[in-house]
Amino acid sequence: MELVIITPKNYEQASKLSVYPEQEKLIASIQKSLADSFVHKGALFKLAVHKKCVIGYVMIFPYKKSNKNLVNIVRIMIDKNYQGKGLGKELLNKTIMWIKRMEPKVSTIRISTKIENTLAIGLYESEGFVQKGIEDGEIALYKDLTV
Repeated sequence: MELVIITPKNYEQASKLSVYPEQEKLIASIQKSLADSFVHKGALFKLAVHKKCVIGYVMIFPYKKSNKNLVNIVRIMIDKNYQGKGLGKELLNKTIMWIKRMEPKVSTIRISTKIENTLAIGLYESEGFVQKGIEDGEIALYKDLTV
């Protein structure tokens, strides 16, 4: 899997990404995510490509808090046709590696999800994220990169 920027060549494939109907309340659509990444200054958006197919995306937002560099993983999504194959975990790990290479160095990664999204919470915790409570109505998890 590789993370790539969206281009006119891959846009059509990316625009078809979707989740199962019961998951639609858990994540914004690709169209909303693209719009959000365009209008929110500082947001970074990449597509996940696996075997030449666009299979998902990730949007992150670097920010500073108390003189520390943090990154919020705002959205992370795998298309319904590619779920259940370990690709969500791979996308999360690729995203973490991308963040670790950022300059200035990032000390902490934040991710959040709806309370009922137990599958995502389990994935995040398996990759070293720790729950720190409810923020903006969602469970917030943090991963320290300084250790």
